[in-house]
Amino acid sequence: MPSPADLSAGAEDSAIVPPAGRRPLPEIVRTILLQPEKLAGRTISIPLFTEAQDMDFARELAEAVMCGTRRLCRVLFLGSSAEVALALDTIEDPALN
Repeated sequence: MPSPADLSAGAEDSAIVPPAGRRPLPEIVRTILLQPEKLAGRTISIPLFTEAQDMDFARELAEAVMCGTRRLCRVLFLGSSAEVALALDTIEDPALN
């Protein structure tokens, strides 16, 4: 895992070439790791590029990594872009929340 110094590099130093074999973390990753409170009430979509053989384990791992001990955080796996669209509509519709 990167050190806090590695994570805190801002956009202004994005032109700096990282050591061989390392790439700078995207801004969203630094925010998730260092300032998750900024994401309160927001939905973050992260694609799963391969199908997991054990979805229960994948869900547990994702919740542990993304949420840690934060109670108001949850992980939702959706199977298609249509499911993603419906879930986002539901989240954003005040009549349903």
